[in-house]
Amino acid sequence: MSTDIHILLKKLDTFISKYYRTQLLKGCILFVIGAIIYFSSIFFVEYVSFLSPNTRTIIFYSSIILSLIGLWHYIVVPLFHIFRIGKTLSYEEASHIISKHFPEIKDSLLNTLQLSNEHSNTDNALAIAAINQKITKLKPIPFTSAIDYKTTSKYIRIFGIAIASFIIIYILFPEVFFQGANRIIHYTNVYEKPAPFTFHLKNTSTTITKGDDFTAYISIQGDYVPQRVYFVVGNTSFYMQQTSKTNFEYTVKNCNNSFTFYCEADKYTSQNFTVLVEPVPQIIEFTIIAEPPKYTHIESFTTKNVADITVPIGTKLQWNIRTNHTDSLWLTNFIDSTRLYAQNKKMYFSINQLATKTTQYTIQGKNSYFNSYDIIQHTSTVIPDLYPTIQTNYQKDSLHYFTYYFKGKISDDYGFTLLHFTWFNTKHPENITSIPIPISEHVPMQEFYYMHTFTDILEEDSIIYYFEVFDNDQFHGPKSSKTSHSLFAIPTQKETQIHQEYMSNEISKAMDKGMEISQEIIDEIEQTRIKLLNQNISDWERAQLLEDFKQKQQALQQTLQEANTLFEQKTRMQEQLSPEQQAMVEKQKQIQELLQNLIDDELQKLFDEFNALMENFKRDDFFKLTDDMKLSMEELSKQLDRDLELLKRAEIEQKIESTAQNLKELAQQEEKIREEFDSGNLSKEEAQNAQEKTQESLKDIKDSYKNIQEKNEELNQAFSLPEFQDEFNEIENAIENSKEQLN
Repeated sequence: MSTDIHILLKKLDTFISKYYRTQLLKGCILFVIGAIIYFSSIFFVEYVSFLSPNTRTIIFYSSIILSLIGLWHYIVVPLFHIFRIGKTLSYEEASHIISKHFPEIKDSLLNTLQLSNEHSNTDNALAIAAINQKITKLKPIPFTSAIDYKTTSKYIRIFGIAIASFIIIYILFPEVFFQGANRIIHYTNVYEKPAPFTFHLKNTSTTITKGDDFTAYISIQGDYVPQRVYFVVGNTSFYMQQTSKTNFEYTVKNCNNSFTFYCEADKYTSQNFTVLVEPVPQIIEFTIIAEPPKYTHIESFTTKNVADITVPIGTKLQWNIRTNHTDSLWLTNFIDSTRLYAQNKKMYFSINQLATKTTQYTIQGKNSYFNSYDIIQHTSTVIPDLYPTIQTNYQKDSLHYFTYYFKGKISDDYGFTLLHFTWFNTKHPENITSIPIPISEHVPMQEFYYMHTFTDILEEDSIIYYFEVFDNDQFHGPKSSKTSHSLFAIPTQKETQIHQEYMSNEISKAMDKGMEISQEIIDEIEQTRIKLLNQNISDWERAQLLEDFKQKQQALQQTLQEANTLFEQKTRMQEQLSPEQQAMVEKQKQIQELLQNLIDDELQKLFDEFNALMENFKRDDFFKLTDDMKLSMEELSKQLDRDLELLKRAEIEQKIESTAQNLKELAQQEEKIREEFDSGNLSKEEAQNAQEKTQESLKDIKDSYKNIQEKNEELNQAFSLPEFQDEFNEIENAIENSKEQLN
């Protein structure tokens, strides 16, 4: 029984194996047929419809999934069954299939297998004989005939037809498979559906710099030009501007990243175009730390993200710059193209700079795309340290001819180190004297006062003087500014005489005016007395009289004070410039003393009493007081007249003395000219020029003396004046003799 049952089981194994081989063949045929039909269909649909990238993406991945499912079901699973991997047909399941094909055996095959399983471990001879008998009956039956080969043949015929059809279609329409398959495989690309027109990108390059605008220039060629063309990026469409019949354009502003686009019109699309955006060296933020020189007293400060800066000269600037896409950085001088490179400190770039002049810079950077890229423009405006300024004016001392009072103003942008008054004698310019003047060094604008008395100066000397101020510039060194050179010189004898005459005339005018005012006061008092004899005066008239009297009183006092001041100035000037005329100076001082005492305490008391009386008017007191005032004013007027007479007489005496002295000096000068010429120290031309000047001086002395004679006639008691005719003749003869000798 053991051998028979094994033969039966082996026949069943052969059946099961052939069964699964048949299943594998059917699976392969069905898989190939299905693949041919499926892929031919989608290739045809894509070839005709030009599906969108999204749809082709779905089809591509769906095809992969369906192919894997079909491959597993129709091929992989039957292969596993052939090699008895996984769940396969059991002998009982195989017996059912065989019994269905061979009805005559009914359930004998199944019963035999069941009996064999039940008595496989027993020695029951009767059971074994029954099993062998059943096996013997089953041996002639070919189990493999139970496999339906007709169905398989049908599948093979269908497979043949499918392959033949595929080959025929492939031969007739190869582009359907090639183009459809290519577009499905490259599902991300946008393919242009064959249309009556085509899109042509006219741009020579689609590479731009980050931040720039990109303009796509599209030209359409074909049977017709669509009315609307769209620029498509991602899922967004933009209307393109038509610039001519066949040309369109669209501009993408401020491109920061690379992107892909295509064009669409009338449901037709172009291929994809990629715009490559190259990143440029970029500044994210920067600061400038400015440290002005200490002498400017300006605190250090910091600016942030401000390209232009204004600083004093000598300021230290430190740039700290954070960048992006930048390998190196530098400042380029706009004028001479010199570069100042930055130090790369990992987190930022640093540039140190000394501001010496106003300069325009370009901040440039470098990266893998750009060797030199202009990032920003920068201007360093440098404020120069200006020269200090100085202004002065002066006032002469009215009583001391050699004393000057100076008032000045100095200014500078940051401060000073020194101010001094400098002078030198024109005869010895190498001997310079400088006198420091105290100032506040840190006050940029200030006034100063200075008094100077010129001493030890001879009549022929002249002094050049000026003020000079120095600033506190530590970058270039202190700079100075000077006032213009001024000249101080002792006036000549002629200039002194002219000035003395001018002051004498002014004094005479003041004294004449004083006498005139005195007379007006006397007249007004007399008129008031007459009016009071006939009638009373009203309060208004009394107030008006008081006001007029006060004005005339003030005018009289002011006029006499003016005359006294002029007299004092004239006396002091003569005392300082003509010390040899000391006797004449003493006479003038006496006259001045008389002038000062014109309004004495008694007269001033009368003025005060009159003012008080007019406030509280009493008729009898008025007549008594005005009698006294009238006498005093008449005496004052007479004294003024006497003082004026004394002044005129003193002036004439002085001029007579000066005339005699001038004639003496002129004669000595003439003698000196002759001696110098005879000794050869003077040339003929120089001697002639000197003679002409002597002759002019003689004429001036004659004219001056004539004027003295005229003024002498105006005196109440005229002087008996010397004629000086002998002196005039002597000098004239000497001049004539010298002329003859020179000719």
